[in-house]
Amino acid sequence: MGKDEAGILAQLKKLRAELLDSKVDEFRGPIVKTTGDGFLVEFPSAVCAVQNAVDVQYELVQRNMDIPEDRRAKMAFCGVIYETLTY
Repeated sequence: MGKDEAGILAQLKKLRAELLDSKVDEFRGPIVKTTGDGFLVEFPSAVCAVQNAVDVQYELVQRNMDIPEDRRAKMAFCGVIYETLTY
């Protein structure tokens, strides 16, 4: 998290309230678990998951334009695809 962990955690909480929760709802992906600075979200399809990630990253770029590089919010997205196959 870096030098100012309390400040970064406050920034993440604000970001979640203002952006992440609404984007997750928009793409029908309930938040399964949070871990301080991490989120586990389940989406109904890979397309919804990718579109959510693209939209959030785009919004972060817009929000970060006027913020110094060392104070910008950044997020990494990791995808895990799991399907249940029935025969």
